[in-house]
Amino acid sequence: MAGCDILWHASLPACTLAERVALAAAAGFGGISVSAQDLSGTGGGPPPGEVMRMAADSGVGLHCLDSVIEWYPHAPPKRMAEAADQDADALLALCERFAIPSVSALAMFPSECDQDGMTEAFASLCDRAAGHGLVVHLEFTPFPPIAGPAGGWETVRRAGRDNGGVLLDTWHFFRSDDPQAGLDLLATIPGHRITAVQLSDGAPEFVESLLKDTFRHRLLPGAGSFALDRLLDGLDRIGARPLTGPEVLSEELWVHPAAEVAARLAAAAGRLYAGR
Repeated sequence: MAGCDILWHASLPACTLAERVALAAAAGFGGISVSAQDLSGTGGGPPPGEVMRMAADSGVGLHCLDSVIEWYPHAPPKRMAEAADQDADALLALCERFAIPSVSALAMFPSECDQDGMTEAFASLCDRAAGHGLVVHLEFTPFPPIAGPAGGWETVRRAGRDNGGVLLDTWHFFRSDDPQAGLDLLATIPGHRITAVQLSDGAPEFVESLLKDTFRHRLLPGAGSFALDRLLDGLDRIGARPLTGPEVLSEELWVHPAAEVAARLAAAAGRLYAGR
């Protein structure tokens, strides 16, 4: 189903890896992303090796580890993330062990690194990932140190690594300072350098704030005010063929049973791509 290459795991945060495999198969997704906790065996459920066999039997690919966080210099964070204590090289090795072909890289903590420093750090991550046969998707956010589409593309472009590309999260894209400038920039990027897309939508006004809504109040793709059709048209024009699927962090959605959530995610993504 178009738009359903991957079910990004943050859409179902309360589910184990095995549960997400089963839900993805039932909803028609081609694959899922996995977390650092999934691969380390601390996310609950059967061991990762057993889940891999379940996934293969279900026709569900384990497409991406989302995400590597400890790949660039930063001050100690005020609040830790679950993946922050996971060494990047250990995660890359786990991806090779479990035949996961790609990882995403997220710069979620403030850093004193300038553009040169972030580029060097990303290039180093790509080089280490290449040793394991991995593609690295760099995710930008509206905030430094990788701010907006321009920040993401500039880092990938200057790093110049064949296995490095941009992860385009539609929430971050349309919540950045100037979405029109982002659409204009997209037209100049070689299509093969957009390697992954996370689909969600947003309301014209925040429920709480940009930061809180990022983690609590995203909307299903097509249910909000984002110009998703224009973005998808832009991707088509540059010949991009990214790994694509919904990532909707929503307290309003999570009150429903997980199977219903997965089905609604697939239906929304399918409607967005219908007739394209």
